[in-house]
Amino acid sequence: MLQRIFLPYFGAVIFALLIGAGCSKENPTISTYGSITGVVTDSISGIAISGAAVLTNPATSNVTTNTSGQFTINGVNAGTYTITTSKIHYNRKSTEVSVTASNTTNAYIALSLVTVNIEWITIPAGNFTMGSTTNDLNYNYDELPQHTVYLDDYQISKYEVTNAQYQAFMDDGGYSNSTYWTTDGWTWRTNSNTTEPDFWTSGNYNSGLAFPNYPVVGVNWYEAYAYCKWAGGSLSTEAQWEKAARGTDARYYPWGSTWDGLKCNSNDNVLPDTFTYSSQVGYFSTGQSPYGVFDMAGNIWEWVNDWYQSDYYGISPTSNPTGPTSGSTGHVLRGGSFYGTSTNCRSAARMYEYNTYLGDKIVGFRVVK
Repeated sequence: MLQRIFLPYFGAVIFALLIGAGCSKENPTISTYGSITGVVTDSISGIAISGAAVLTNPATSNVTTNTSGQFTINGVNAGTYTITTSKIHYNRKSTEVSVTASNTTNAYIALSLVTVNIEWITIPAGNFTMGSTTNDLNYNYDELPQHTVYLDDYQISKYEVTNAQYQAFMDDGGYSNSTYWTTDGWTWRTNSNTTEPDFWTSGNYNSGLAFPNYPVVGVNWYEAYAYCKWAGGSLSTEAQWEKAARGTDARYYPWGSTWDGLKCNSNDNVLPDTFTYSSQVGYFSTGQSPYGVFDMAGNIWEWVNDWYQSDYYGISPTSNPTGPTSGSTGHVLRGGSFYGTSTNCRSAARMYEYNTYLGDKIVGFRVVK
């Protein structure tokens, strides 16, 4: 009796297991990942650029490139990504792509060669009045004596060097080419392993590519010197800077001899000055100099080429002075800043800092040639 009951039951169990096994085949797994593929080309020739760096934001670790400029990014979660490509001598470029699961998104990026894009103002040859007198309001002793200086004609950048213009220097290998730097500057750069201005990555104080038309800040004298040499010019001398700022009529400020907080970005913070830090270059159009140079009062302090010497004006040449041949205190700064008072923003006002001073958030520069 037991035998009759057991065998059919056992057979049923085996049959059920076989049926279950036959039905347990899994459905194909649907991937939650996608991929990105593309090529980096020259914007003019259309030829692929080998050796370009490719980064994504959000970051991924599966970027592969080949010698023909093609790249592939596998295993990417679905979502939106910013792809940034860069190569020395080319302007870096970013593009946004959307990735969907189990699909490949194409991203073709054309890079343009780095060019120097500076607008120049010509300052004519001739005499101008440099420095201050003891009868001037708010003079400093290192501005004495007031004296007449002759300068050959030259050109000065209409605006302070911007973040976008400085990025071109970085893209062109400015921090990896020692020929742009002084010997001491290159030693500082390599020892400090500096590859960008202070605050550049964080974006603080209107720094970096999120603020393309704001003046670059957080650069020391060595960095300013290197940029100017790369751009085919130099930092201005004190005399060149002051003439471009005040003209030939010995005015106190670029716009005239009376302080007007409406005409620059200073600590007065009166409308239209609503800026906590620097303003876009050229924002205060009514404050330009007699030659049409912008932001020479307030906004940021600007490095010039001269070593600082407090009594230099007493021995300065009367024709094309270039400042002391050496110094121990550092180089001169001109122009005041957004923290500046009316005294700091005078065209004759002088300040100095050591060459490695990064300027916190208030120091940049402009170029002459």
